[in-house]
Amino acid sequence: MTSQPLLSGLRLPPVDLPAPAAHDLRHWPNLTSAAVCHHAKQLGAAGEALFDAQTLCFGELSLAVGEFFPFDRLILRAPRPLRVQVKTVTLPSPRGYSVEPRKGYRGSPQGMRRYEDDDFDLLAIVILRESVIAYTADMAPRHHVPLSAITHLRRDPRASFDAALAAIEEAALGSTLPAAPSISAEA
Repeated sequence: MTSQPLLSGLRLPPVDLPAPAAHDLRHWPNLTSAAVCHHAKQLGAAGEALFDAQTLCFGELSLAVGEFFPFDRLILRAPRPLRVQVKTVTLPSPRGYSVEPRKGYRGSPQGMRRYEDDDFDLLAIVILRESVIAYTADMAPRHHVPLSAITHLRRDPRASFDAALAAIEEAALGSTLPAAPSISAEA
């Protein structure tokens, strides 16, 4: 199939792109629960963008994958790529930020379901309103990042990443020594 390259000086007709209905996002980070639900995909994409920026700053290369995979990103590192699931949380509870890693969509025929233990290697919990990320290799069904951890995540953003990588390496070697958790897993 051939295509005609654009000619210099050729002006294309203007295209009317629909503006997203994002007027309720102008109050960021003070959003209502309804606004968070309405813009969940957009806020999730923002969390993934923050993850991409942070991993680049760490000297890591992450690649986005299709939505049909049980993980969101691949970090290219030896001896094998790491599969990363990125979960974005925006609204805190009185004690902190909680996330239940689940796959699927509420309206889909399969509904929401828990990830299998081998679906991904690393969980990145993006706390969007604080612009910090907590990392874990723990496959617990629920994770909680206490408010008291935010300062540490901001001061040393790589600490939980390195702890999670160490836990992955120890698991690969068959070690039973637990890595120092930076967040708490709730069973």
